[in-house]
Amino acid sequence: MKHSDNQKTLYWNHFIENKHFWGNGFTLKRLEKIKQIVWDDSLFWDDILIRHGAQYYKPESLQKHQENMYDHCMGNMTGMLMQLFVEHEIIKP
Repeated sequence: MKHSDNQKTLYWNHFIENKHFWGNGFTLKRLEKIKQIVWDDSLFWDDILIRHGAQYYKPESLQKHQENMYDHCMGNMTGMLMQLFVEHEIIKP
């Protein structure tokens, strides 16, 4: 499924601005290295936006109205980004 750049931007920027979600090894430089890979990965965005119902909310609204789903969404984003760091040899497992 094609996701709007607006929704992707909202969730990407929200993640960048909320460093408490970042795992060990996360840096802005490393995130920028995989940004285009993430941007083009429809399965990544299917998980973040569709599976968690986030396509209907801005991140702050999801947090306010469905806090558990928001936490799950952000946790999955952290895990999937970490996996991409390892797959693309940006960090070692």
